[in-house]
Amino acid sequence: MKTIIKTFITLAAITLMFASCNKADDKKNTMYQAIVTVENPDSTTTFYLKTENQLRLFTKTTSFIPANGSRLFVYFTIVEEMPEGSNYDYEVALQGYEDILTKEIFNITPEAQDSIGNDPIEISNLWIASNYLTVEFMVYRSNLPISHYINLVADSSKHYDDSAVHLELRHNARNDYPDFRSFSLASFNLLPLKENAEGDSITLVIHSKEYVNSEKDRTIVYKFSSELNQTRKFDNNYIFPSSAMIK
Repeated sequence: MKTIIKTFITLAAITLMFASCNKADDKKNTMYQAIVTVENPDSTTTFYLKTENQLRLFTKTTSFIPANGSRLFVYFTIVEEMPEGSNYDYEVALQGYEDILTKEIFNITPEAQDSIGNDPIEISNLWIASNYLTVEFMVYRSNLPISHYINLVADSSKHYDDSAVHLELRHNARNDYPDFRSFSLASFNLLPLKENAEGDSITLVIHSKEYVNSEKDRTIVYKFSSELNQTRKFDNNYIFPSSAMIK
């Protein structure tokens, strides 16, 4: 419930940068960055990275063993583009990474209201891919070593007059002083929402308490079949040249 925000990624590091990278040589000579889900069921230094538009990247490391299903913001170069029909799309050399906070939806109880918190949080972007809702957000914080908590909350005590699934992005600043803006990402597993769903999609309404506009709602559709229908390609909306520092 109280997972710490481990990494705050700067806005510059997550700004999409569009570039023409059509030639194989151009790809190999460029540093790229992408948000990925790890495929590493055997917990080894050899694993796959699945991008938001379902490209499968193969990589080997000397000591890094990421957990299966973890979410990462990675920096990489391309070693080889694989021919059509291969088990994966590109072999890549991993150059650096940032952990992305990854959590389950929290079913809140009256006893947990205080610890979950209800401090302001500013959502700058959100999207659904690989069965995760990923939120790019901003909070105010200080330089003190105080950990903020972020949760996506389902509150069964609240009732709405529509068929959508209503969820709240909640922030507990733990009395930290709001000195400067800090940007980060968080991903939330949506798979449990499929269990009792009817049809091929669910409409989600994400509620947040923001700094300037107070209460704000955002609507997004979780399409169960979107992964199967998505075109696998080297798309600058999902994989883009990196100008960020390597970790």
